[in-house]
Amino acid sequence: MRFDPESKHYVFSTEQFLTHEQEQEFLSNERQKNIETLKAFADPNMRRSMGAASAAPVKTAVILIIVVAVVIGFIVFAKLHFYRVVIGMFGGIFLLAGLYMLFTKNEQNYSAEGTGLNQKTNGLFIGLIGLVILGGAVISNYVTASKAMVVGAGVLFMVVGLFFVLPSLNNKIRSEGLVGEQISAECVGYVRSVARADNIRYVVTSPVLSYYYNGVQYTAIDNQRFEKNNVPVAFGQTLNVTIDPKDPNYVTSMVSLNEGKGTAFMRYAFPLIFFFVGVGLVWFGTTHDMTQYEIRNNKLPDLTDEVVEEKVGDYDWTVEKVTISDKRYDDEADSWLVSYGEDRFFYCDEEIARSYDIGKEYYIVFNNNNNILAVYRASDWNYDISSEHEKVKKAEF
Repeated sequence: MRFDPESKHYVFSTEQFLTHEQEQEFLSNERQKNIETLKAFADPNMRRSMGAASAAPVKTAVILIIVVAVVIGFIVFAKLHFYRVVIGMFGGIFLLAGLYMLFTKNEQNYSAEGTGLNQKTNGLFIGLIGLVILGGAVISNYVTASKAMVVGAGVLFMVVGLFFVLPSLNNKIRSEGLVGEQISAECVGYVRSVARADNIRYVVTSPVLSYYYNGVQYTAIDNQRFEKNNVPVAFGQTLNVTIDPKDPNYVTSMVSLNEGKGTAFMRYAFPLIFFFVGVGLVWFGTTHDMTQYEIRNNKLPDLTDEVVEEKVGDYDWTVEKVTISDKRYDDEADSWLVSYGEDRFFYCDEEIARSYDIGKEYYIVFNNNNNILAVYRASDWNYDISSEHEKVKKAEF
């Protein structure tokens, strides 16, 4: 990435190595700078003088309104048992956040975690996750829930695996000089930042390289990071680098990182395991009848006449498989009306009405007076209705 002498995200020097005392002093200075920054943002007057509060009230108000509206939406739809809508809203938030990051320009800053915080890549990742969640909520209306869950989980595994392995492969390919254009560059110094791992703070260093490309001089930060005193590039040293012709400020040096087997496994093999597990889940979910699979493996309990009689008692009863077509509050009856066919409906209280989903199938158990004794969700039971109890006469209420 482009080297910025005025950047506050790193410290520039021409020293290749730091002594232990210099390293501790550097860590101490960085800690003090962080403390002063936190104090500045905690002080309203300082924030105002830094120009950070000019548009803050409007932005804060808009963000609060959006957050409150989303939370209320979650609560309302969850209360109405519209769980697919809740899941769809959750996915939509991820999708919108990803699109915002994808199309919003952001200056890349050097950090101890890498030479560039690629906002567009992160936005694409978050947006894809949101799209998968949102798509799962929509697709579940047309396929079994288990199929949607298996395929959705597979796609998520694939997205996560690719997100972690592609940047590593990209850097490896560039470092080996397999893409881009190789030129000669000179090390003109180093940028240092602080990394943290397991509550341990240490210094990370990247060389700053100067080179000419198409007659234009560039000064860029090498995309490789080296811990403590392991910087293999000397000040003033000339080395071959690979640059991206489309972005000459993106440079990777030919210095080998000499990755160990464990590091290489975590960087490449482990994410690929996620990807291939995802491929397997997608293949299984799209090629197998998940409903029949659940029944064959007794994941759907068998609803028998004996099970019904245990619940409703020793009565003469009949059962019918129906599809709920509508439900609404009837002001005249002061009760909820649930319809399951033309001129076929029944009244119930609000709690029972909320448990029904329009378009879903149910087994309804009636007594001789056509009063409802029990209701079973068809998707939860495997029931072969016996001719003895099958409701033949279509009663009208």
